[in-house]
Amino acid sequence: TGKIEKLMDWKLRCYNSPENPDYHSEIDEGPFLDDDQHSRYRMMVGSLNWCVTLGRWDVHHAASTYARYAQAPGQGHMNALKRVFGYLKHHSRRRTVYDTSMPDFSKYPKMQYDWSRRYPNATEEVDPNTPNPKGKPVQIAGYFDASHASCLQTRRSVTGMLLFLNNTPIEFLSKRQGTVESSTYGSEIVAGWIAIDHVVAIHQDLRWLGVPIQSPAILFGDNEAMVKNISLPSSSLKKRHNSIAYHRCQEAIAADIAAVIHCPSGLNLSEALTKPLGSVLFERLTHSSTSWPSPSDVGNGELKDETCT
Repeated sequence: TGKIEKLMDWKLRCYNSPENPDYHSEIDEGPFLDDDQHSRYRMMVGSLNWCVTLGRWDVHHAASTYARYAQAPGQGHMNALKRVFGYLKHHSRRRTVYDTSMPDFSKYPKMQYDWSRRYPNATEEVDPNTPNPKGKPVQIAGYFDASHASCLQTRRSVTGMLLFLNNTPIEFLSKRQGTVESSTYGSEIVAGWIAIDHVVAIHQDLRWLGVPIQSPAILFGDNEAMVKNISLPSSSLKKRHNSIAYHRCQEAIAADIAAVIHCPSGLNLSEALTKPLGSVLFERLTHSSTSWPSPSDVGNGELKDETCT
């Protein structure tokens, strides 16, 4: 950030969150940057993407947002990017804590259901050529979320995902969804589908390394209707355009690939990857990246279903 200040002749202010929640970059109609400022904007976006690559997932949403305007940025986009680097300057000592201890998810109630009628013989596909696992098992867990129709220009939602290997964050995502969803449920189930696909990919990578895996992966989502709908074999889906994501999530649960648990929105760490947040909530979410919701926060897990065993 020191070189950025010297290059741009800036004095970066201190911010406790990288983005202003009241600013919508997609509808900013301010003047475009000149050629020199445009070149510097692209350089700053590249630097920000490098920060994300190095593990600064707290600025991932900002990086993916402002990278969209690299071809024709405006003065408002440059000012917003300036705030991101002001946040980075005054929070430069943030770090990823590598905690290899196994998280205890036995405290969360897990109901067992008979999925044999809907998904008979559902199992996770495993390459027979993978080596025999050795050593201590590892647990994949994480959070997923979606900000429904947050883009005021296209009304596309943004998926946020944060995955952990034991208690260490290893993979994160902040990306606009490829479709426009008409409901919060639709955007959340697409986010769940994306998170499960990432879990399957990580499981396969670990198997090729000979690492034993503790199944299922534990995923926390904050949309209670979506969590219940994909967790009960007797649930039905009335929106056909969501059926692929719906059945992908349900089949993964039936195959014991993943278990999805509801948690309150204020405890879902991936919310910081879906939209700009105020400094209080942003600080709370990004400073607690190795903690899990308490059982009292996620409810008692009693989902009513006639096929419960």
